[in-house]
Amino acid sequence: TTPQLQLTRLPIEKEEEEDVTQVTQQELAQEHSGSDSSPIREPQPPLVPIWTSSAGKVYYGLTSDRLALNSYYEAYQKYSEKQARQEQLPTLRSSLTVSSITESYGPKQKEILLNASKSILSLSAYIDDKEINRCTGIAVEWDDEKGCGIVLTSACLITSKKPFNDWSDKEYASNAKVVIHLFDGSTLTSKLLYLSKHYDLAFYEVSGYMNLKILPLETNLEYGLDLCLLARDMKMNLICKAVNVKYVAPCEHQHNHYLFIDHSIPKCGSGGALADLNGRVVGMLFCMLPLTSFIPSSLILKFRRLARPQLGLKLRAVGFLDVSSIEFLSRSCGVTSGLIVGEWEEILLGIGGEHLEKSNDLSLKADVEVEVFHVRKGIRRIIHLTVELSDGNEVFS
Repeated sequence: TTPQLQLTRLPIEKEEEEDVTQVTQQELAQEHSGSDSSPIREPQPPLVPIWTSSAGKVYYGLTSDRLALNSYYEAYQKYSEKQARQEQLPTLRSSLTVSSITESYGPKQKEILLNASKSILSLSAYIDDKEINRCTGIAVEWDDEKGCGIVLTSACLITSKKPFNDWSDKEYASNAKVVIHLFDGSTLTSKLLYLSKHYDLAFYEVSGYMNLKILPLETNLEYGLDLCLLARDMKMNLICKAVNVKYVAPCEHQHNHYLFIDHSIPKCGSGGALADLNGRVVGMLFCMLPLTSFIPSSLILKFRRLARPQLGLKLRAVGFLDVSSIEFLSRSCGVTSGLIVGEWEEILLGIGGEHLEKSNDLSLKADVEVEVFHVRKGIRRIIHLTVELSDGNEVFS
């Protein structure tokens, strides 16, 4: 009889447990609902009069009652925690955590930028299931027939060794698993299509995501135009700031093709878009010091393959010199534009005669005509060189 009694009691106990569970869940739901949705009230400090001025004005200070003070501090702690929870609600989040405090876009511009933001993605790179980097990416192409798209991002995403000096050797984890984070919380695995080590560009193919929005690349970039940077932070929040292009030269440790803007971005913002107010991408961003840099879309679109002549030279543009220096060059040398290199004879001619002749693959070479002005001798001449084309990174030790 004992086993039968136990068997008949089991369903009753289960029902009681289910009832208790349901009540507990309802209480918890009510508690959580009330904790965030109820009005927030800042507790009043326990103040007492401490001094009265000759004019009769009464000044107040905190009471010396320890019990009242402890009660106030506990209430204020709960108030702060509740306030922090409410600020995480989408409708109550502070604009300081999402966008620029100086945002001044009109309704039409906001609509354009919001549509553009659908093409700004967050990407993570993994090696052995460990995240090594996170960057922003731009959806730039979609193929309806193949059902796949192309995402442009910074090669910093898969950089396993990135020295401060751009001219030093970098190491890339081309086999890293790259995941694209979608706005619904899901992810897609992508495939590396092309990597340009010198320009730090990477193109990834993504399949099966039919709602991928495309941002067109715009080749027309003018100084002084109102532009906007669009990127993602570590929580996938949109970074949207009004910026201007700075007419400055790259530092000695930076590659020559960079242009710069007057706002900073976090590391995960590398690969973000520099867009005009029509929602077209005029450049891709890189997190650098002292200024955030970008590579113009015109350079990205110029070649199907970003091969470049390996001259073995660090160059400076005359146009980035100050006005006085340009004027002096104009008077003394008749030069107002072009590139400056320190030791032309020893470096470039040596490369032209020796280094570039080592390759037998004619498809990787191009003829280059260079006009040279020798400052010390005051001589102009034209030099013809056959240079090697490469999409690799030039390294200077």
